[in-house]
Amino acid sequence: MDMNTVRGIITLLAMLFFIVICILVYSKRNKNKYEKASRMVLDAESNENSDSEVKN
Repeated sequence: MDMNTVRGIITLLAMLFFIVICILVYSKRNKNKYEKASRMVLDAESNENSDSEVKN
């Protein structure tokens, strides 16, 4: 087995790993979890703003 074969196998494994991650991220089962995660920063900022308004 020469070096080019090893590189080809590593490339194939990396591509398969990427495809599996994409399938997991875009599956309907995980949609709510990722939507909550996407709103975390905005929710935290709105909580900070409401806290500062209450203190003033």
